[in-house]
Amino acid sequence: MRFPTHPNGPTRAAAGLMSLVALLALAGGCATSRFKGEWVEIRPDGMAPPGQVDTRQLALHFVPPATVRSGIYDAKARAVDPESVQEAQYVTFDDRQVAQFGVLTARVEDNLLVVHTPDGSVRKLERVKGIFPPMVSLKLTRAAEPADPAATPAARSLMAVNPVPAPAPAGSVAMGQTPPGAP
Repeated sequence: MRFPTHPNGPTRAAAGLMSLVALLALAGGCATSRFKGEWVEIRPDGMAPPGQVDTRQLALHFVPPATVRSGIYDAKARAVDPESVQEAQYVTFDDRQVAQFGVLTARVEDNLLVVHTPDGSVRKLERVKGIFPPMVSLKLTRAAEPADPAATPAARSLMAVNPVPAPAPAGSVAMGQTPPGAP
């Protein structure tokens, strides 16, 4: 069987297809996002803003197209506490100028992320890199060695491991067979 190819060669067809995909991605806006990246709350003096008791710094990580991770930033460790990380979905509106996630809304102003909370307070965050733990972490382990290699036979028969099933009782129908008299 032959697949149809472009008259000027398959490489030009592939290049044309890739150009079309890139153009659609840019036109759709999924390739860029003003919110993309990691943000941490600005605390110039290390103290909570006036009226707030909480001294923990908010950290946000926007992962396009619609995931936002939030956590508590530890200034001493210069990282987000992995136990505090939560994920949610965000949506953008107002021509992608405003992001909403949960009860918070955010907008980028003068290279800062300005987050508005329901109680009317405003938090300002600056863009940073490398403070969030990875989204997925793999823990690799090595299989344990057999207790006594001499006691384990070098090779086993598949029949010993997977014995032949017992025949079905008389009058029953085995899987994959039609009963007598059925169409």
